[in-house]
Amino acid sequence: MAYGKANPIDAAKILAKYIRNTHVKDGRYPVNGRELGQEAAPGEGDVNYPALIEVLKNAGYEGCLTIEREIHGEQQRKDVLKARDMLLALM
Repeated sequence: MAYGKANPIDAAKILAKYIRNTHVKDGRYPVNGRELGQEAAPGEGDVNYPALIEVLKNAGYEGCLTIEREIHGEQQRKDVLKARDMLLALM
């Protein structure tokens, strides 16, 4: 997302049989060619998590879903727990 290079859903469809580990993070696509896109809490950016999890499930993915939130403090904890709940609901 942040690099503006591809759509994670399309990438997952193409590479599904090779995916062994998934990092759950989110963000916005870049608005220009000089800066990365803005990071967001998982589920609050441009990643379509319902579609992504469906692709992984359909491919038989049984690996980890590692939640990343690159901030510190209480908000990080809240965002990680919210992401966990979102993923559990989708699984």
